Amino acid sequence: MVHGSASYASATDYEKARASGAALQPLPSLLIVVDEFSELLTHKPEFAELFVMIGRLGRSLGVHLLLASQHLDEGRLRGLGAHLSYRIALRTFSAMESRAVIGVPDAFELPPQPGNGYLLHDNSTLVRFRAAYVSAPYQPVSQAAARVADGVLDYTTVPVHDGGPAPAAPRRRRSPTAWP
Repeated sequence: MVHGSASYASATDYEKARASGAALQPLPSLLIVVDEFSELLTHKPEFAELFVMIGRLGRSLGVHLLLASQHLDEGRLRGLGAHLSYRIALRTFSAMESRAVIGVPDAFELPPQPGNGYLLHDNSTLVRFRAAYVSAPYQPVSQAAARVADGVLDYTTVPVHDGGPAPAAPRRRRSPTAWP
């Protein structure tokens, strides 16, 4: 990788140079999201090798995978699991499915409320979490949605709730120079 008069052996070396103060632009990353991954491999099993290659080489090139599935068939992973740096398990249908995803049956025992889950990162650290459920309709950000004028940040709040009654419409607020 060459930038100006400097040459870098890898994206990692480039990012290390940036971190140490070199005037370099950040490299873009690519996130590949595949919903119903197991279903895709049922119909296109030849894609498994492609995903293994992306998993093996991708991180060093700034390419990352997010593979989602209702049911995980470990046999279809064909070595891909070793190249995934994290796994997320929401409540599973069985203890066996939980073990297939995070190595322990704990995701099967999660409460039934939406958003409960476990994050396994570095294949060693298991963290339980509760994700927020955002029900407000998507609104594209416009120039007027958030702006700073005279040291005051003007922004629109979007309510977050956990599946109860629908929240009130978004409110506009003004805050001195920082997000709340």
